[in-house]
Amino acid sequence: MKHFVSLLLLVVIFVGCSSNSINSYVNSKPAYRMEQFFDGSTVGDGLVFDRSGKLIREFQVSIQGEWDGKDTLTLNESFVYKDGEKSKKKWVVKVSDGQNGVRAYSGKMEDIVGFASGQALGKALHMQYDMRVQSKGSEWVIDFDDWMWKVDDTLVMNKIVMRKFGLKVGEILITFRKAR
Repeated sequence: MKHFVSLLLLVVIFVGCSSNSINSYVNSKPAYRMEQFFDGSTVGDGLVFDRSGKLIREFQVSIQGEWDGKDTLTLNESFVYKDGEKSKKKWVVKVSDGQNGVRAYSGKMEDIVGFASGQALGKALHMQYDMRVQSKGSEWVIDFDDWMWKVDDTLVMNKIVMRKFGLKVGEILITFRKAR
């Protein structure tokens, strides 16, 4: 029993220390500013996975972004899913300078409960929000843990982990490219 408690304590310590933090990217390059990357036309390809990692859906997204040059980024998104479904979403994101070089983001979209909030530092952006999601005739509020990393001036990678009651229910991977 004593060995079990010691092992459990070690697992808790290592799992607790292994979480990703925006501060891990303080010196990473190239610097990512969401408002600069998404200003203009952007396209993306996405994959949706269930909790076991099985691919369950694919989509393409076209985004028309408008940065006002001060503090507001508006994103008009058009999704086309491989199964034929289409949808449109509109994000309004407020941008501000935070402390120690961290850029702060606060966003709103009709499916978001409250606001999405996030920070960018170095090449990374981390946002968290709760979103209403339709599934099999029911509406669920799902926690989204959303990370983006700028690869270069034309490519951003995005990974979203979705949770309900703290349990992982799925993931989304998206590659965003500046449209030509």
